[in-house]
Amino acid sequence: MIQKTKSVTPAATFFIILLFIFLLNPSACPAEYIYYKDGRRVEAEIVKRTKDTVWMQYAGGTIGVDSKEISKILNSDGSVSKYGVDYLVDQIHGLVKEKKYTEAEKSCTFLLESSPEDSRMRYLRGMLNQKLGNAPKAIEDYNFLVSRKDADDAIFNNLGAIDAQSEKYSDAEDLFYKAIKCNPRKVEFHNNLAELFMSLKNYDKAIEEYNNVLKLEPGNLVALFNLGVVYKNKGDYLKAGKQWQRVLAVKPDDPDARKALLSLKKVKNK
Repeated sequence: MIQKTKSVTPAATFFIILLFIFLLNPSACPAEYIYYKDGRRVEAEIVKRTKDTVWMQYAGGTIGVDSKEISKILNSDGSVSKYGVDYLVDQIHGLVKEKKYTEAEKSCTFLLESSPEDSRMRYLRGMLNQKLGNAPKAIEDYNFLVSRKDADDAIFNNLGAIDAQSEKYSDAEDLFYKAIKCNPRKVEFHNNLAELFMSLKNYDKAIEEYNNVLKLEPGNLVALFNLGVVYKNKGDYLKAGKQWQRVLAVKPDDPDARKALLSLKKVKNK
């Protein structure tokens, strides 16, 4: 009876070829270590990275490796290789600091084409598209994270801000409340919800939320100033004036508060 031999997988064959080449000529691949997701490590010289392939050079030519199989790439001294994901992520954060949002968004997309489930890149790309005014793309990434149950308070808040801009006020309110439920001590979320209520002329709820901000941060200038606006809109000029005086107590040279107080005097003198 003839025994059937097990066929060698392409990945195993590739690994054997690289190991054989390295043993024959160890200086041919000195630059980087590729760490595979299955635990293997191969020393190689990386020459290029495309959206789904990392290309490595050896004595006999060039071989492409599916980037989905790689967990990380390090230089031979242990530092991060410029072809590794961590290096590219740092590069993207550098572009964000320089406010080069379009370039950073393109780099995020480049990484996500080979690692579509990378939550941090999904979130970052969502924020970049939101900054660039591309709401549909931002929503797509945020909703992906929501569906994966990777959404946090910031994502709910960002989605709420997008809905508020699109005048989807009911949806925005629900999302801001979700963000607050996740992180009730985040001042930004209460301010955003209060601003939404101002847009809806629901002044009592706006006052409630601005007061929630001031419980957390008594000197918050946004809440102090906007409370004055709410009271003025309600016709309570005395309380409005007091709020703007509180702004000047925190920031004596605040031009908006001074201008608001001046406009209030004009209204009273009519």
